[in-house]
Amino acid sequence: MQLKSTIIRCDRLLSFLATPHCPRSARIWSKSGSSSRTTLRSKHFYYVHDDLAPLWHKNELFGPEVAAKFPRASADIKSAANCLVLGQGTACVFHLMRAMEVVVRKLSVRMKVNTAPGRTWRQMTGEMDDKIKKMPDTSENLKRKKTNWEGARANLHHVGSVWRNSTMHPATSYTPAQAKDVFDACRVFMSRLAAL
Repeated sequence: MQLKSTIIRCDRLLSFLATPHCPRSARIWSKSGSSSRTTLRSKHFYYVHDDLAPLWHKNELFGPEVAAKFPRASADIKSAANCLVLGQGTACVFHLMRAMEVVVRKLSVRMKVNTAPGRTWRQMTGEMDDKIKKMPDTSENLKRKKTNWEGARANLHHVGSVWRNSTMHPATSYTPAQAKDVFDACRVFMSRLAAL
């Protein structure tokens, strides 16, 4: 918390308490105060900015629809938020990509795309293309449905290419500000996917 001025004042107070001018009762207190100060020095504290504090250890951060539709993504969404709060940008994006992987697999199952272990995100979204092209579009409702699926597939492919693939390589890292952008984008995107 960078309370340097407080530590300096504590040092001054402890110095005064060690002088002969200090009353005996205060010297007894100083022994307990000194041990408290030593204990505090051995602990690490994290400061959370007010704008990020509401994200700490909260559930359903992306809304109840996302939590209901993609429950297996909830733990990673929560971990992503906690990492964001602590200023760990790369870890935040890593958890977001794990949550998005849950979404890709769930939507792939809905599209009857092969989700066998070892299949990559790109392979699954690529296979969605043929399925979406074959969707009927003979009415306004069916056209809208097909367009929504086309947009979802394109966005999933884009997220995989831009964020997921680079996040999985150790050379890429994200600042807290960049991670916040990815966090907000994933929240909007997953909310839209939950509506499919």
